[in-house]
Amino acid sequence: MPDDDVYLALALANSSHAAGDPLTSPTGVARWLEARGLGPAAPETALRGLEFRELRDLVRDALGAVAAGRAPSPAALRRLNDAARSAPVVVELEPETLQMRETFLVTNPTVRALGALARASIRLLGSEARERVRRCPAPRCGRFFLAERADRVWCSAVCGNRARVARHLARRREAHRAERGSHP
Repeated sequence: MPDDDVYLALALANSSHAAGDPLTSPTGVARWLEARGLGPAAPETALRGLEFRELRDLVRDALGAVAAGRAPSPAALRRLNDAARSAPVVVELEPETLQMRETFLVTNPTVRALGALARASIRLLGSEARERVRRCPAPRCGRFFLAERADRVWCSAVCGNRARVARHLARRREAHRAERGSHP
């Protein structure tokens, strides 16, 4: 499975974060799609952020199930398959480079972008990589990531530090409460 698909699916799932949600405005949708090689976004595509947010929620639910060791719901998988099916592609080889390319059989740019995102998510969920999907447990994070090692817990060193600091502070608060409670 191409790494681009893994990271495209994870980018979609993680597109809503504490700093904001780029899929809530036409400008944000256009920039987000262009940054991931799915643009330039047509004006009508940029105006359909709701469809991108709905697909993101679907992918987040499926990845959340996988990260928790459960199978995604059949209804979620049907909706994901429908999104991919709405933008059929033909797989071809470039004659000069023998590089694979996907050629869309639809011209609607929104359908093509949604289809590409759905297909990337399906490729991730349908591959062995799904066994390495994790959700970061750090405070204020919750991002999905692909664990390179079986013992990897956090999406980044920053989140690991944040979680350790939060645990340390919680222990100190608890010790302080216990200390105050023991005095008359």
